[in-house]
Amino acid sequence: MLIWFSKATLCDGLGEEEIASFYSNFVVRGFAAGAPLYREGDPADALYVLLEGRVEVSRGGALLGEVGPGSTVGEMSLFRGSATRSATITPASQVTAVMLLRQRFLELLRARDVPTLVVVNNLAHELAERLTVMNARLAKPG
Repeated sequence: MLIWFSKATLCDGLGEEEIASFYSNFVVRGFAAGAPLYREGDPADALYVLLEGRVEVSRGGALLGEVGPGSTVGEMSLFRGSATRSATITPASQVTAVMLLRQRFLELLRARDVPTLVVVNNLAHELAERLTVMNARLAKPG
């Protein structure tokens, strides 16, 4: 599992020991096809990194896209304390993911854990890229 985790963009810029140390804060979870990781409106309390399988992302019943291994879902939960989930994440196949609870993430930040700070930078870049894509979609006429 650690090998798959290390390939996630979340780990860009981290050395092997830093990845292993950061990974130790995650819990491995398995999900059957069709059994949501979480639903829109649920409390936002954890980030997930997909290791195996693919998930569908939907909001208000509309399919927004599909992501697979190496992808993260639930990033906003790490940064917004009282937030609820903005989308439903449903496995399209059997999924193995690792989960980082928001509370543990905040503890690592308070400790100024260097790998965690690198991960924050990586998440910021990923979220900025998603925002850029969404802005481009919204700017298209028609």
